[in-house]
Amino acid sequence: MSRSLIFLISEDWFFRSHFMDRARAAKNAGFDVHVVTRVGRYAEEIRAAGFNVVHLEMRRSSLKPSLIIKEIIDVVRIYRRIRPTIVHHVALRPIIVGSLATLLARPRAIVNAPVGMGFVFSSDTRKARLLRPFVIMALLIALRGTNKVTIVENDDDLKEFTARHLVKPENLLVIEGAGVDLNTFPYVERRESAASTVMLAARLLTEKGVREFVEAARLLKNERVNCRFVLVGEPDSANLGKIKMDEIDDWQRSNVIEWQGRSNNMADTILQADIFCLPSYREGLPKALLEAGASGCAIITTDVPGCRQVVTHMETGLLVPPKDVASLAEAIRALAADRNLRLKLAEAAREKVEAYFSNEVVNARTIAVYRKLIASSNV
Repeated sequence: MSRSLIFLISEDWFFRSHFMDRARAAKNAGFDVHVVTRVGRYAEEIRAAGFNVVHLEMRRSSLKPSLIIKEIIDVVRIYRRIRPTIVHHVALRPIIVGSLATLLARPRAIVNAPVGMGFVFSSDTRKARLLRPFVIMALLIALRGTNKVTIVENDDDLKEFTARHLVKPENLLVIEGAGVDLNTFPYVERRESAASTVMLAARLLTEKGVREFVEAARLLKNERVNCRFVLVGEPDSANLGKIKMDEIDDWQRSNVIEWQGRSNNMADTILQADIFCLPSYREGLPKALLEAGASGCAIITTDVPGCRQVVTHMETGLLVPPKDVASLAEAIRALAADRNLRLKLAEAAREKVEAYFSNEVVNARTIAVYRKLIASSNV
């Protein structure tokens, strides 16, 4: 009997970067894989990998009830047409929209994957605080029920979901991140150079700590610390925490940072970096840190959920408090001045990624979840 799997995910670029390898593993395990997403620049690449792509106009930045209802109706139609064995909802909006759709179009099993808590939980803005109770209420509805599993990416989120009684403990588990291809990101020892290159690669959002990175760079440049600061990524126009291009242009004009835009080959881009920074406010489990750790960068990140699962302070990188420019600058200054420490941290980070965060580990655990759901639902 043919088994079909739907990934419901808001953007095709996020599927490509974080779920393509798991989808390949599912295909190899015998699933007919469908990707329901907003079609963008990566749809043909996803189709070429052997997956059926179905367009869904999901507007992440819109909270209009009429649009949300339309999304639910569209998902109901898609689910009824494909009749999936399993649906895998990725991120908060697809979880809520997809789970409400399953009340009318019932798949055999449901996997909900928050992949971090998103803008609503990581931001302290008034809008985020106002939305939070409504999102929690929606999650209470979405995550309950039979033949449902919720996968979070770190122990902090596990504790939060448990404390809020969002899901029964037996239906909640941790799979740590998206995994990383260790062949695509081989370990490369960085050469000694007069100036260390310090990189932040991420979507350009407030919650990624981009402004703190820029201000730390400004502080260190004023002190004439010999570092090159590189910002990689582009604004996410659909995210409420986006940084505007005018601000990025100002940073470039003041020569504080070099902005390289979106990278089409992160494995090559990251080789520029001696030090990789991610001063995020909160994460699920950031793939950028896994790629940096695999490739031989020394890592500086914040002591927040998701980031501290990757970095143990002074063992696999440095941890600093979130939103603390002075501490971030001091950590950069310390690593820039000590190549031996950078190499020690980088080697340990690679070992940790190999042991816990490789594609092989993450894919195997995900397929095991699918198989357990199938067995329990008698599919």
